[in-house]
Amino acid sequence: MKSSCVLLTALVALAAYYVYIPLPSSVSDPWKLMLLDATFRGAQQVSHLIHSLGLSHHLIALNFIIVSFGKKSAWSSAQVNVTDTDFDGVEVRVFEASPKPQELLRRSVVYIHGGGWALASAKIKYYDELCTVMAEELNAVIVSIFAQDANLRNKLKLQALIYPVLQALDFNTPSYQQNVNTPILPRYVMVKYWLDYFKGNHDFVQAMIVNNHTSLDAEEAVAPRARLDWTSLLPASITKNYQPVMQTKGNARIVQEIPQLLDARSSPLIADQEVLLHLPKTYILTCEHDVLRDDGVMYAKRLESAGVEVTLDHFEDGFHGCMIFTSWPTNFSVGIRTRDSYIKWLDQNL
Repeated sequence: MKSSCVLLTALVALAAYYVYIPLPSSVSDPWKLMLLDATFRGAQQVSHLIHSLGLSHHLIALNFIIVSFGKKSAWSSAQVNVTDTDFDGVEVRVFEASPKPQELLRRSVVYIHGGGWALASAKIKYYDELCTVMAEELNAVIVSIFAQDANLRNKLKLQALIYPVLQALDFNTPSYQQNVNTPILPRYVMVKYWLDYFKGNHDFVQAMIVNNHTSLDAEEAVAPRARLDWTSLLPASITKNYQPVMQTKGNARIVQEIPQLLDARSSPLIADQEVLLHLPKTYILTCEHDVLRDDGVMYAKRLESAGVEVTLDHFEDGFHGCMIFTSWPTNFSVGIRTRDSYIKWLDQNL
């Protein structure tokens, strides 16, 4: 009996050690966030183990785990009709609010879910629940896209960006430095997502973390760097005492092998001003505890300078991905507030 108690105590202590990470008191529901992050880290470690055994690519394995535990069928209600179909070969899930009498035209939103360009799908319950609420509250048609390579060619009235990733030039902006090990999306994971997206070598991770791919001797980075000077694009309340990380000499092989890293089509934050001025009215939601916070803030600044109407909606207690966590057991107060604020803006501007 005594040995069982000792073993149980050791297991509890080990679990607590794995779950606990130091978090600022300002983040929403910190202990719940620790548990959520521990679950995601555990799934990532299992997927990497599967990869190391040669059974499957780690992203395929991780996606299988996520879909297995989070998949939801297209279930309709009296308020919202939900169907899975395809548009020109692109798989989509469509959410249609019940039409109002004599309504001729419907508002619509094309929703592109997150997941590092590789994970989850429109069938995951978190995205399904968000789109259902959007359809009902906006009385609109929501088209949630499955595929990562879908092209949207229609003219858009507006764009609403939720903690967007907008550049791969600098992984040492103040928010990357401040939130280097923040739950859900630490810096090294974001760098790996970029490499996975472009089928790059994971041996580049450490070099990219210290900006060796955009060093001063990298000619390809000269023009983009001029458009992404965070010391001038960010306010003093954000820059604080953080210093730019700029290497004199770097690894030229990275950008030579992966030129897409500095392509404005994947990194719109480094686009020419002439390109930005053609963009529609924009909503950008950012979270304080997110490596991508400064991407959104700088993009808002650049769009405003180009004459685009921008709403920057910042949440001091938010973290990356928080908007989809609104139902038990992963319900966060900031998740509900970000969702409601996003939908309110859409309702006022669609």
